[in-house]
Amino acid sequence: MLWSLGNGLGISLSLSEFLNGHFNNVTFQCADVTSPNLDISPDSVDLIFSNCLVMDLSDKEVENLAERMVKWLTVGGFLFLRESYSHQPFDSQGKTTLHTLGN
Repeated sequence: MLWSLGNGLGISLSLSEFLNGHFNNVTFQCADVTSPNLDISPDSVDLIFSNCLVMDLSDKEVENLAERMVKWLTVGGFLFLRESYSHQPFDSQGKTTLHTLGN
């Protein structure tokens, strides 16, 4: 199973379905990834592709999502996070706005 996370642009889901709908092992879903009601079985996803999503989430949302994505992945599965910044990842005080996970 492939699971793709995007920045909420509906065209990307439609385009993905159009280009890849002929594969019978791909599931397309539009959902709020921060919702605790998002029901994806553990160890059921071979590849998660996230495109320009993490930069729009709070640190806590990123931490929760990362923990959940790791649980969703099969053994040997892949997690690909792609982010694009049009500015330096620092706030006005020079503090980084990049997310860090862990202690």
